[in-house]
Amino acid sequence: MEHLTLAPLILLGLLSGAAAMAAGRAVARTWRAPATLVFYALLLGLVVEFLADALFGAALMSLGGLAFAFGWTLLCALVSFRFTRTRQMAIQYGFTQQGPA
Repeated sequence: MEHLTLAPLILLGLLSGAAAMAAGRAVARTWRAPATLVFYALLLGLVVEFLADALFGAALMSLGGLAFAFGWTLLCALVSFRFTRTRQMAIQYGFTQQGPA
């Protein structure tokens, strides 16, 4: 077992980032709390670790790899959540915005 090289790391990072962004949008659209994303990011981090082991022969369940996968997916999910929730609030409460003076 060994660590991932750069190409598989980028591939898994892009795939997990896209999945985390979809989770962030889904949580925001259903008006759930952002704390829900911690659970989803942990699950996605475990999936990334499994895929790294199954596809590329990386060390399964390494603490550093799991922490990095969790942090990356949580960051992507929270950014997507924030953008989606901001858009929702602007649409729903757009009447409170003031026009040009």
